[in-house]
Amino acid sequence: MVELDRLIDQEPSSDKVSGLAELRIRNLQCFSELQTYNDTGKFRLEHPLIRQYSIRYELQAMLKRNPEQFLEEYRNVSNNVARYKSFLNRDKKDQKASENWKTRLIDHQEKEQLMKEILSEQTHA
Repeated sequence: MVELDRLIDQEPSSDKVSGLAELRIRNLQCFSELQTYNDTGKFRLEHPLIRQYSIRYELQAMLKRNPEQFLEEYRNVSNNVARYKSFLNRDKKDQKASENWKTRLIDHQEKEQLMKEILSEQTHA
C-alpha cells in the first residue's frame, strides 16, 4: 500500500486509486477478521483468503469422506458456471440481475478452480 501510495502521489491514475482502495478494503477485512477471532475464537469468513481456506478445508474433507459427493458437487459447480455465463450473454437483462449473476459466476468460478486444485493435489499425492 505504501508503494502504491507513492506512485499515486507521483502519477495519479484511476487504476492506481482503485487498486489502493481495494487493498485498503482487504486490509480492513483482515483486521476485522482478526478482531473477531480474538473476541470470539471464530472467523467471520469475510476476507477472501480465510473464506477460501474454510471452503478448501470443507471440500478436502468431503473428498476424503465421500468422493462421489465431491464429484457431484464439482459437476454442479461446473454447470452453475455455464449457466451464469449463459445468463450474462442474454440480450435482455436488467442491471440488478446482471450484477447478481456476475457475483454468483465469480463465486462459482472460484469454487470450481479450488476443486480442480484439490483434485490435482490428490492425484499427485
